[in-house]
Amino acid sequence: RGGGIAGKPTISYSNSYSYYSPVRELRPPNVEGFHKQTEESIIFQSRTKESGYIERDPNWEFTNIFSTNEEVLAYQDGRTTDWYGILTNDKISSNEHHLSMSNSTEYTNYLLSIGYNDQTGYMVNEGYNRLSTRINLDNTLTNWLKIGVQSFMGLSDYSGAEADINNRYINPYATDTDANGERYKTILAGQINPYLQFER
Repeated sequence: RGGGIAGKPTISYSNSYSYYSPVRELRPPNVEGFHKQTEESIIFQSRTKESGYIERDPNWEFTNIFSTNEEVLAYQDGRTTDWYGILTNDKISSNEHHLSMSNSTEYTNYLLSIGYNDQTGYMVNEGYNRLSTRINLDNTLTNWLKIGVQSFMGLSDYSGAEADINNRYINPYATDTDANGERYKTILAGQINPYLQFER
């Protein structure tokens, strides 16, 4: 509990900052890598049987893989969206503050403290804020009667819908916006635009 000279409160403050990074990130390939990976995953469609599925079929178009016209238009325009970059945080951190005041006198001991923690998660909206307070009070009324109070309160904010971890790997041509910069409400034939999900 308190400490220090009777009648002289002790005030202390501490702060800590931590930075984290994933041990290993499974990042999707860039656009060129996406093309190569896609073609190699469907060689029976993208390669000719006569060549032993080595040579590309001249009748096969990359746009055959798309399920929506919006993806085809994005491919033709060269527009892409880096979903991995949008849905993850580059800086994963925790910032903590703690302030307390305590004292010990002949008849009274007390401790008042307040703490705040701001944490950023790996996925967008995965972090939280937390505010906590504590009050400890001991009062000696007589040599046989002592009254004490201990209380604690914490408030946490997890507001915002957390992004779906699987959405990091949406194909880059299922873009967030159209050619005019207007945000799509849905992508991939009905899926809610992930950007709108974590903005809620």
